[in-house]
Amino acid sequence: MSSETDTDIQEPILRLKRIEGQIKGIQRMIEERRPCHEVLTQIIAARSSLDQVGVQVFQREVGECLSAGTGPAGADQVRQLQDTIRLWSKHA
Repeated sequence: MSSETDTDIQEPILRLKRIEGQIKGIQRMIEERRPCHEVLTQIIAARSSLDQVGVQVFQREVGECLSAGTGPAGADQVRQLQDTIRLWSKHA
């Protein structure tokens, strides 16, 4: 992944740090014996956030692999594939 920019790395890292905070919050909620539905709601939110990090990483990897050695037509194909991945992630 030699063509990565700082933004390519920093965005998923920032999301992961937010997820880390969510997880610590869930731990506190369990320790405080908060209602089950509140805890589960936060677990669902954390899982969704983690899925989005996975999509970002996957998109970056696909973009780098497919755009290596391709011209403008290849870049359009990469964008189409990335749009498809985003659509999939909303419904997964």
